[in-house]
Parts: sequence; structure tokens; C-alpha cells
Amino acid sequence: MQLAILWQRLRELPGFVAGATAVVAVWLISMLGGLRALDHVYYDFIVGTMGEPSSARYEVLLVETRPGEAHDWPQLGERLFAAGARQLIFVSPLAEAELRGLAAWGDERVLVGRAPLESGDPPQLRAPEALPADLAERLKTALVALPLGEGGSQRGQFGDFRIRPRLLPGIEKAAAVAAGRAPVPPVFGINYHRGTSLPRIGADRLERELPVPELVQGRTVLVGHAAQPWLAHYDAPGMPRGKRLSQLEVHGLALDSLLQDKAVHDFGPIASALALILSGVALVVAFQPLRLFSAFWVSLALIAGSVPFAWLTMRLFDLWPPVLELSLMTALAFPLVYRAKSLAEDRRLRKLIGETSTKLQNRYLPPGFAETDEHWIYVTNLVDQILQSNRTIFLERVPDDHRVREIHALRCSIGDIDEMRRDYQRVPYTLAIEQRGVVEIDVGRRPYLKVQLGRERQFLAPLIFGGEVLGFWAFGLEEERIGDAAHFRAMVDNIAGQIGELLYQRQLWQARRASEGAAWRRYLNDDALALHRRLSQAIVALERRVSSFEHLFAGLSTAAIVFDLFGRVVLVNERMSRLLTDAGLAPYGMTAADLIATLSGQDAGRVRQTVQALLSASAPTVLPAQLPGDTPGHYILSLRSLEQDPESADDTTPFRSHGLLLELVDVTDIHRLYGVKTGLVSYLNHQLNNHLTAVLGATKLLEMNPAALSGMIPLIDAQCRKAATTVERVQDLLTHELQVDFGGSYPVDPREPAARAVDELRARAAERSIGFDVHVPTTPLLAYANPRELQATLATLLDFLLDDAVEGSRIGLNMTDRADHVEIVLTNSGFGLPQERLDASLAAAAPAGDDTFARLRRALQHIGHWGGQTQVSTALGEGFRIALVLRSFQ
Repeated sequence: MQLAILWQRLRELPGFVAGATAVVAVWLISMLGGLRALDHVYYDFIVGTMGEPSSARYEVLLVETRPGEAHDWPQLGERLFAAGARQLIFVSPLAEAELRGLAAWGDERVLVGRAPLESGDPPQLRAPEALPADLAERLKTALVALPLGEGGSQRGQFGDFRIRPRLLPGIEKAAAVAAGRAPVPPVFGINYHRGTSLPRIGADRLERELPVPELVQGRTVLVGHAAQPWLAHYDAPGMPRGKRLSQLEVHGLALDSLLQDKAVHDFGPIASALALILSGVALVVAFQPLRLFSAFWVSLALIAGSVPFAWLTMRLFDLWPPVLELSLMTALAFPLVYRAKSLAEDRRLRKLIGETSTKLQNRYLPPGFAETDEHWIYVTNLVDQILQSNRTIFLERVPDDHRVREIHALRCSIGDIDEMRRDYQRVPYTLAIEQRGVVEIDVGRRPYLKVQLGRERQFLAPLIFGGEVLGFWAFGLEEERIGDAAHFRAMVDNIAGQIGELLYQRQLWQARRASEGAAWRRYLNDDALALHRRLSQAIVALERRVSSFEHLFAGLSTAAIVFDLFGRVVLVNERMSRLLTDAGLAPYGMTAADLIATLSGQDAGRVRQTVQALLSASAPTVLPAQLPGDTPGHYILSLRSLEQDPESADDTTPFRSHGLLLELVDVTDIHRLYGVKTGLVSYLNHQLNNHLTAVLGATKLLEMNPAALSGMIPLIDAQCRKAATTVERVQDLLTHELQVDFGGSYPVDPREPAARAVDELRARAAERSIGFDVHVPTTPLLAYANPRELQATLATLLDFLLDDAVEGSRIGLNMTDRADHVEIVLTNSGFGLPQERLDASLAAAAPAGDDTFARLRRALQHIGHWGGQTQVSTALGEGFRIALVLRSFQ
């Protein structure tokens, strides 16, 4: 299973197919001999760099003879075997007498080499001449031959020679088998890098003196002709310049390689294929994370590393690796893999560019004027927003003609055009072109549009840009909407000029688009350039859009600052920056928590709870705020979590939010208006009390002295007029000077007034063993109320419930923050009363009497004045439930 997954993953790598192709190609080239000549040169170079070791050991002793000499080989053989020789082998031709002497001697350790015959064109090997029957039975023979050296050097030897129809063993294989070295490969390399100076001795010297045992002990004696000028000589790898080997030396080194198990072997077809496959897979995998420049140097390093690699394998293991094949594999894999990677990256990049461009254009960028087919609708909407004409018709010039055609009409139809020829070389088109501006049509003499009832005036404006007539704009407008004639004409000419420029730019864009879409241009152009241009245009348009939003954010009248999830400033507008700078605060040097704590005055623990609630629940929060220092003003700090877009899955975090938006709302004017309101109310109360006191005094006098009516009427009338004037002046101030009616309330946190109201009554409640269950939100909230009266109002309501509560019971205060309001529910366990009686006591027309219900009624009226709602319910023996709903500040 794991191997299947690994194989599938390898197949998906860019360049895998190219690497496999390179493996097959290099292997075929190698098998067909395409690298053989270069491999021989490389082989000779590696062997030549090794040099002959100083302590070379050999198992072959060369006994050199000269052509034409005859020796007593049984006698010499006895001497050699007595000195410890292992075998006696002859590689040079022997005379028949010598052969018969060896046959008579009959030692099994003697091996005689026979040279094959050559015949034909091209020459082919034939079996050696047959020995006489008596000699053939008593002598052990083998074939003595050397293959043609490839590239001028004798690098290897055959274990067997094919002499049709037989396969005859060579002299080296026969000697090695006799010495117990088996098996012998069909072809093996002669080892030259472990030394070429075989020990040797002349045959004539052996006849004169006994051989030295140290020279002969344990060695195979190889007898052959010494080097002579008229005999063949052979080149070998690593030989110094001018030095060549004799046939005896070549056979001796070949036999020594077999006897010491030092024959040079190559990898062979199967092993080479496996090596190339492993190398190809390794290269494909290794090149994946590397960039082009790095992979180029890695390839050069691998190719250069083939020299020490081949040197070490030859020195240590007598093994000749397929270094040329591996180097060629590396050289081919590098461009092939990176071409495949380049194609894969190009496909991915093209797909990414196309998807990104489409996403940007479809989601963020509305179609441009030049791109859309509804451009005349856009133009019509533009002029209608500005002029609000009765009817509008646009006409476009026919290309390569002097006529115009109707394109679009608003609040009319094309049939409303009274002029039928549509020739812009006639009046009124020529008049508009001559004046290069709007002209008014004389509807009484020659109207352009069919005349309608009413006071409509008709106009015709040319759409010209760069001296070229692009179309005409005809419209009708009521006379009342024209206003100043000069200003009207200038405005229409300006609009017509801009429309003409838009149409001209659209024509240029369409011509360029048509030219780019031509078949010959598509064939010659690089489509990648078109993709990049498309993406660039989308990015530029998006940058403009983002810049406009940033500019809009910077110019907001509300002070705002945006922090990311880690508390760093992302955006801050000019007003917030100015406020914080004037207060001595550095916004970029503070985290979101620091700024919240500084502005709201809350401790670090409360701030952490607030931020935690924002990030986890994304619930907006509002706090009262004050700038530090002597900076005047009153503010509200609005905190809002910026939730992530569900479609943007690339930038996910463990939180639902990716930042915080802090808005500092200036409520100084609200405080000022509240002060003005308080002053106006005090003034109004004072004045009205004075006037009403005077009226009441006058009425008392009338009761005591009705005859004084005539004298009191002017006084009463004057006081009433003064009172009405006072009320009118206050109303005028509220409606004209202040211009805003806040209803006597502004946003306030009701939790603290509620807590203070409860604390105010705890002592009285404790005397009757009555407790309070207060449940308020842990996060701040704001509701519209009068901050001076809210505590007193809540205290009044709680005092009412306390008077009705049973001893030992508990009074509940539950405050809940809803979507658009704050709900405060006050409950007790008390005596209660019927609901009908309660409703009658709280009615607006309830008679004066019980002061308790009067205070309750006034408290509930306060809630209504603040824009809130109240509901009081009760039942006999169950107590009261008072529900207050205050408008939230959102």
C-alpha cells in the first residue's frame, strides 16, 4: 500500500515522465555502443591517474624466450616445480620436438597454448591445426588469442572464444580453472591499475642456474616470447608515453587478474538499467525543491563527481561503473525536468492568473464603460440624475456616413423625433456643430422633438471630441428647471464634452480589442502577455478601489482605528490620529488593550474580559471614554470585531475575528445640549412659576373682590402673554438654534446606576431581612436615559417593590442586553393587588391620593420620556413585576 502511494506520488512529480524518457534513451544509447569510444577514453584516463602501487603483488612469473630457440622444457619445468611453481603454461608456439618432450614428461601441471588460424575476408578465427593423436592425448592445450583492442588499447580478454561451431576456452580461463579460480566470466577486464611490472626471468638463465624460490614460490609460470622489434606490441590503459606491452605481458596480466580475483568488471545491461533508474528517480526528486540556478550547479557537481566516484570504485572494488551514462543522465535530466517543471508552473500560473483576474473583475470591479454593452444606459442615467429632463434621446453617428441613428431614449420613444432625415449635415445638427455646444430648438418654427403640452423647451447638444462628431444628445426640459441660462448652457456643454470623451475612449478600446483579437495577431502574440496584462489591469483597478476606500476611511468624521488580531495598528484615520496626538498618545506604540484601558479608564482585567468577549462572541461593545489630560470633551468608545469572510479560507485563525475596530464618538454636543436643556427647563420653570403665581394672586383677589375684575383682567392677560412668550422662546431655541431633539436622554451605562440604586436601599432592606438578586451583563452596554434621573428612577421602583415585599424574601433585578434594546425586569415576592386596580392607579387621569402610586407613575413616565417602554403586572398574593425597555445605543 505504501509503495503504491509512493509510486503514485512519484508519477505526479513534474518531470517524472521526462526522467523516465531520459533513462530509456541513455540506456539504449549505451547498449547500442554510442558511448563506447568515449567510455574507453574515460577509462584510460581514470586508470592512468592511479599509478602503479609500490608494493604490488603478482601470482604470475614470466619466462621469456626468443623465437627460434629450443629448450629442454622438462628439465626446466622440474627446476621450476621444485622451486614451488604452481603451473607451467606456454603461450608462444613450440617446436614439435619440444611438444614431444613435454608429452613424454607428462606433468599434469603443464598447459600448452595453441594459436587459432585466420582465413577469409574479413578474417575469421578457425581452430588451430590438429596435433598428432599421440600428442593430443598426452598434452593439455588451450587457445591463445587476444581480441582486437578497441580504441588502440588492449583493455580486456575473452574467457572463451567462439570457433565455429565450438566454444573453446582461452589460455587464461584454462589456467585459472586449473588453479581453482572458477567461475571465469565470458569477458573480463585486465587489471592495469594494480601494477603492470610482472616479475620475469629469461629461459637461458634458467638453463644456467637454478631459480630462486622466492621468485617462483606459489606463482604460475608463463612462458612466451620476450619483446622483439618484429613482434606485435600492445597499448594498455595507463601506460607511460612510449611504453608498450608484449603479447606475453598482456597474457600474464590477464591471467594474474583472474588468479588474484582482480579482474575488472562492469555493471552489465541489467545493473546499468537499474542504476540509471535509481539515478533518474533520485534526480527527479532532488530537483523538485531546487531553483534553476541551484539545480544547474548541483548537476555540474554531480557530473564532476563522476571522476572521483569512478576512481574509488576502480581502486577499491575493481568495478567500472557506467559513469558516462550517469553523467549523461544528469545532463539530460536537468533540462528535461526543469522544462517539465516550467511547463507545470506555467500551467498553474496561467490558471491562477485567470482565476484571480476573473475573481477580481467579477467580485470587486464593476464592468468599465468601455467594456460594457450597456454604455448608453449609463450615459442616460448620468444625465437624468443631473438634469431630470422630461425626455432624452441619444443618437450615434453611423461610421463612414453623414447620418445618425437612434440609440437610446428615456421617458419617450424614438418615434418622438420629428426630424426624419437624420442627416447631421443639415439643420439643426450643423448649427450645433458650428457652435460646438448646445443649441435651443425653436419649437414654434421647426421643432426637433414632437411638441407636447406644457412649457417644455427642446435642446440639441453635439457629442464631439478631438474635432470628431460622435453623436448628438436631444432632450426636453421644463422651463422652471433651467434657471440661469448661462450656467445651464455651460453645464450641458460640460456634460456633452465628457460624454464625447467617454465615447471616443470606448471606440479606441474597441478598435484595440478588435486588433488584438485578429487571427494573425493571436497567432503571433504571446498569450501569457495578454494574461499578465489582464491581471495587471485588474490589480490596478483593485488598487484604485482600495485606495479610494482608504481615503474614505481616512476622511471619516468619526475617529476610528483598526487593530489586527495581535493588537497591532492596521489603519487609523486622520481624526483619530489627531485626537490621540493632541492627548499625548502614540497610536502605533500601543496595543488595542492599552488604548481601550487608557480611554475607558477600566482596569486590565476588565479590558481583557471585553476583548475576550469581542473575539469569541463578536458582540459589539460600547464604553464611556475620556481622553487623558486636560483635553476637553466627552466620548463614547465603540468596539466592534471584524469577522472573517467565510470565502477567504487562506487566512484562517482560531478566532472568528481577524481584528478590532475602535470608534471614538464625540458626545460633547450631547452633554452641551443636556446642559442647555437643563438651563432652559430651569428658566422655563422659574418664569412660568412667576407668571402663574401672579395669575393665581389675581384670581384670589377676584374671589375676595369681584368688583376688581376690570382692573385684574389686564394683569391676568399680561401674565398669560408673558408665559406664552416664554414657552414660544424656549420652543424657538430648541427647534432653530439647537436643531436636534434628544428627548432629554443620551447613552448611559445602566449597570452602575442600578448598582447604586440597590446599594441605596440595602440598609432599609436588611432591617426586614430582604435581600437583592442582581443579574447584570458582564460586558458594558449603553441605553438612552437621563443619567441624573436614571438612578433615582430605579431607586423609586425598587423602593416601591421593597414596601410591598414580604419579610425574608428577595427582590430581583435582571438586566438583559437585546439586539436593539436593554431590558430591566424588577420582581418581588409580596402581597400584590388586582391588576385592574393597579391599571387604574397608574392611569394618566388617576385621582390624586396615594403618594406611593404617584411616585411610581412619575418614574414610569420618565422611562417613556426617554423613548422606552414599561409594563407593570401584579396579582394578589404574588407581588409585582416591572419590565422596563430602554433603547440601546448601537
